[in-house]
Amino acid sequence: GQTEALYQAGDLSDMKNLGEVELGAHHFWVTSRLPIESIDDKQHLVKFKKRSVFRLSDDYSGQAAPYYLDNVSEALKQPCQWYWDRPSGRIYYVPRPGDHLTTFEARIPRLGPVVEIDGASNITLNGRFMGAEWDLPNDSSGDVQAAVAVPGALVLKDAVNCELTCSVFACGTYGIELMGACKNNRILNCFLGHLGAGGIKVGHGTSGTTVRDCMISDDGEVHASAVGIWIGNSGHNVVSHNLILDLGYTGISVGWTWGYGPSDAVDNVIENNLIANIGQGLLSDMGGIYTLGVSPGTIIRNNKIESVKAWGYGGWGIYLDEGSSHILVENNVVTNCKTGSFHQHYGQDNEIRNNIFMFAQQDGQIIRSRPEDHNSFTMENNIIEWRKTPLFGGNLQGPGFVFRSNLLWKTDGSPDLPAFVDKSNLVADPSFDPYPFGLPASSPAFKIGFKPIELDDFGPRQQHSTKGR
Repeated sequence: GQTEALYQAGDLSDMKNLGEVELGAHHFWVTSRLPIESIDDKQHLVKFKKRSVFRLSDDYSGQAAPYYLDNVSEALKQPCQWYWDRPSGRIYYVPRPGDHLTTFEARIPRLGPVVEIDGASNITLNGRFMGAEWDLPNDSSGDVQAAVAVPGALVLKDAVNCELTCSVFACGTYGIELMGACKNNRILNCFLGHLGAGGIKVGHGTSGTTVRDCMISDDGEVHASAVGIWIGNSGHNVVSHNLILDLGYTGISVGWTWGYGPSDAVDNVIENNLIANIGQGLLSDMGGIYTLGVSPGTIIRNNKIESVKAWGYGGWGIYLDEGSSHILVENNVVTNCKTGSFHQHYGQDNEIRNNIFMFAQQDGQIIRSRPEDHNSFTMENNIIEWRKTPLFGGNLQGPGFVFRSNLLWKTDGSPDLPAFVDKSNLVADPSFDPYPFGLPASSPAFKIGFKPIELDDFGPRQQHSTKGR
């Protein structure tokens, strides 16, 4: 990390209440929030009150990190913008055209968690909650991944068999957090929107959590690296029929062990979720669904993932990161991701079957980063359709994976296929009808053993109210 940085001439200047201005730097897969200590306009040098999480380059390209400023008096221009002049105790607000304000009420949240359920069982919580806040510690500008230190507005600790059906919005935190020895709790039909961090944290040591039929949207407004649904070292969870959209980072993250060490993130089922428009070009190294560590019994199935947009590298649809092993990935639809529909960094004996992977925009459709002396994955009975990019990216040289009985179609010309693509794979137009995912009985996809995917069963099974969004 760094405690100072150079800036381009004209980007920064002395500002009113400079000590209240905070610089947010997007770099690698995190955001550092850096209160400004001083600006030297001659040297174009800004000094911070905290150290950044990593060095202030965008990612491994070495280019300077993009950044923005918060709480700048001079920037107050557009309708609905506001500025808190803390020394004077005043809040300034730009009204919308036609507003005739005679009174004005501003609410500044002060509470941490709004509700804590500690050591209880069989509690049912309903309602609408807003206004929780949390500040980074004085010695921290952010977390190394997923904004994991940010708490929830609603917290369950050591709780058993509780059920939450809530709306949580306009909070500077995660929406809901489970921690300690939580077991067999349910988060159902919740709306978690316009949050500073992500939607739900299922913490280390918990087990048996169900997250179902929730809508998680427009989150990461303070901590862009937060995750829609984050599961740490926790097993036997079910995440199903959720809608996750408009986030700055990963949709669903499962596991918290880098490499092949022991992990409790086993027997997790991630199914029938709709994940769209995440990343939004802010950070790198993310996935619609992301995993870590050895995860026997974990299944990723019947999810639809579309439009994962990274700043630089790593806007992947399904991303099996370090040590991800013994995971079944089946019946998913992944489309229009920036840098690959499927990526495995390294891992062992994952099964990738009966998926539709379409139109990743650069690097390749199927990517592996690290070959090892065991089978990385077996990929079979998938439909892969693409244009412009190569079919494969990363390092797929040599043995260590199986690629068989897949249907391959490059829409803008003949594909250049490596030798390991044997005759069990079929090059043919899948003849989607209706386009892009329906298949007529005559489709050649059925010749390679593809089984139809239920295309109207993604996301929540009831309409959510978005009051307060």
